[in-house]
Amino acid sequence: YSGKKVSTDLNYSPQYSHADNNVDVISDHTVHTHTYQIRQENDGDLKALNHNLRFGMDYQISEGNNLNAAYTASFKTHGEARQRSTGNFSQSDNLRTSQSQMHNVNVDFTANFGLNLGLDYTHYNSPSMQDFTNQSDEEKQHFFVDEHQSIDRWNVYAGQVQSLPNNWSLNYGINFTFANEKSGQTYHLQDGSTLPSLSTNTKMKEETYNFYAGTEKTFNEQLSLSISIAGERYKLMNYKKWAIYPTLQLGYQLNPSHIFQLGFSSDKTYPSYWTLQNTTSYMNGYMKIIGNPNLIPSTDYTTQLTYIFKGKYMANFYYSYIKDLFMQLPYQSPDELSLIYQYINYDYEQNIGLTFMIPLSAGELWNAQLVLDGSYNKDVCRQYHDISFHRTNVRGIAQLNNSFHISSQPDIRLELNGVYASPTLQGFYDLSSIWKIDAGLKWTFANQRAELKLQGNDLFNSSTPDGSIDYKGQ
Repeated sequence: YSGKKVSTDLNYSPQYSHADNNVDVISDHTVHTHTYQIRQENDGDLKALNHNLRFGMDYQISEGNNLNAAYTASFKTHGEARQRSTGNFSQSDNLRTSQSQMHNVNVDFTANFGLNLGLDYTHYNSPSMQDFTNQSDEEKQHFFVDEHQSIDRWNVYAGQVQSLPNNWSLNYGINFTFANEKSGQTYHLQDGSTLPSLSTNTKMKEETYNFYAGTEKTFNEQLSLSISIAGERYKLMNYKKWAIYPTLQLGYQLNPSHIFQLGFSSDKTYPSYWTLQNTTSYMNGYMKIIGNPNLIPSTDYTTQLTYIFKGKYMANFYYSYIKDLFMQLPYQSPDELSLIYQYINYDYEQNIGLTFMIPLSAGELWNAQLVLDGSYNKDVCRQYHDISFHRTNVRGIAQLNNSFHISSQPDIRLELNGVYASPTLQGFYDLSSIWKIDAGLKWTFANQRAELKLQGNDLFNSSTPDGSIDYKGQ
C-alpha cells in the first residue's frame, strides 16, 4: 500500500529444501606407532521447511523527515538431517531433528538535516534433538542429545552527515551492539541417565562499541576522495580488544577512456556463537566436531587498484591480509581412532592477485563477459595441535558468462555460464580443481513488465572439490 504519508508492505515466502550429501573418507590413521586403514562411506540427507515473513511501514512526517519500522521473522518448522556411515571401522546412524525461529524489529528515523537514529532487536531460538547409534568391533553406542541455543541481540545507532565549505562533507556516529547467548547440550543414555562429561551449559555476553568518522570531497571532474576511520571496543566474555578500522577510496579520471580507482578497507569477521562452545558433536563412529572456546575474531585488510578502459574493460590488482582467519580443519587424534573437526585461528592468510574483465559481443545476438583471475596464496599457522603449517600455491580462475538473444517476438534469451578454478589449498588441505556450468532460459513479456525464468545451477554436480591431506603424519 502506498499513500501520501504512509506506505506499507507485507511479504511471505515459504521454502522447502532437500539435499543429499555423500562423502567417502579414506584415512590412514596412526595411533601409538600403529597405522590403521579406515574406509567409511557416509550418506547424508537433509530436509527443511522454512517460512519467511516481513511487514514494513514507512511514515513521512514531513519533507525529508521519515520514520521507518519493520518486523521480520523466519521459522524453520521442520528440519531433519540424517547421516548413515558404513565401512571397515563402524556402522552408525545419526538422526538430528530441529526447529528454529528468529524475530527482528527495526525502527529507523531520518531527519532532513542529515541525522539518522535507529534501534534494532533480534531474538533467536533453536532447539534440536540428536539420536545417535554406532556399532564397532569394540563397543556399541546409543545416546540422545538435547541441544538448545537462545540469543537476544540489541543494536542502537546514531549518525550525522554534514556539508562543509568548499564541497567537503563530514559523517560521524556510533554503533553499539549488546548480545546475550545461552546454549548447551545434554547427553542421555537409553536408561535415562545423563553423561555429565559431555553435557554443557553456557552463557555468553557480548558487547561492541563502535565510533566512526569520515569525510568526502570531489575536487573536480577528475579527482574524488573518501576516507573514514572507526574505533571499536569489543568484549566477549574474557576476551577484550580495542581496534582501529580505516577505509580509503580515491578516484582519478584522466579522461573518459582512462579511469583509476584506489581502495583500502579493513573489517572484522566474528565466529558463530556455537563454534565457541566447549561442545562435542558426533557425526558418525569415526568423525566428530569439537568446539573451540579460544576462537577469536579475524581482521581483514584489503587493497585494490583498478583501471577501467573505455568504461568496459577492467584490470584489478588486489592484496588481502587476514589476521587470525578462522577455519575448520580435521585432525587425526594420536591417542584414539577419532577424526576431529575443529575451528582454529590461523596466524594469517595472504592473497595477492590480478583480475581482468573483458566484455565480448556479436551485435544483439550475443553478449558475454570473460573474467580471468590469477593469485598467489599463503596460509600460515604456527600451532595446530602438535603440528604447524606454512603453505603457498598459485591459483587460476576463468569464468565466461554468455547471454544469447534467441528471439525478439517473443523475447527469449538463453544464459549459459561456465567457470573453472585450478587446484588450491586450505590450511594443510590440498583441494582439486573444480568447474561448473549454469544455464537459464528467460522469457520477457507483457511489454517488459513480467518475466518467466527457468534456471539450472551446477548442472553436472562438478563444483565440489576433492580434498586430501598428506602432511606431517596427517
